Amino acid sequence: MAGQRWFDGQLWPTEHHHLCSQFTAAVADPMVHALLVVHLDTLSLAGFAEIAALIVVILSVGLASYATAAACARRLFTLAWAVQRLSRRTGIVMAGAVVAVATR
Repeated sequence: MAGQRWFDGQLWPTEHHHLCSQFTAAVADPMVHALLVVHLDTLSLAGFAEIAALIVVILSVGLASYATAAACARRLFTLAWAVQRLSRRTGIVMAGAVVAVATR
């Protein structure tokens, strides 16, 4: 049960974020209709299982790499020198944004 909650929690941003939904509606839907590779009227049970397995593998690899990168970043930003560098660089970015807005 805890594993299912973790998996659902990982999919929440991609399924329920408004920008992801807009991207899917604007880009993926017309592409699916224009370049439909799987003809649903001839899809067999084995073909469905193949597609389902492919989706599971792709999502698992993507989510696992995201989780690994997040764990590395979490470990990195527990170090004082890394937090100091991050603070300096974000300060530079914010100052650059102020200059960009001011010179418009």
